Amino acid sequence: MFLDIEMPIMNGFEVLETMHNSKIINQCSVFMVSSLTCIETIENCFKLGAKMYFTKPILKDKILETLKS
Repeated sequence: MFLDIEMPIMNGFEVLETMHNSKIINQCSVFMVSSLTCIETIENCFKLGAKMYFTKPILKDKILETLKS
């Protein structure tokens, strides 16, 4: 699942935290996408179970490399 942090209604942190608390995060891989580059933001995503954090603009090759591994 690719999940942007800045979304209407429920932001990516809220979705990720809900998935983490309900243990759904263990059943899928979540890749965060954002223009935010603050280290605390990135660390928080990993603490909540995100597998990778991509900053915008996202390079196609980086996504393909991540999906292969």
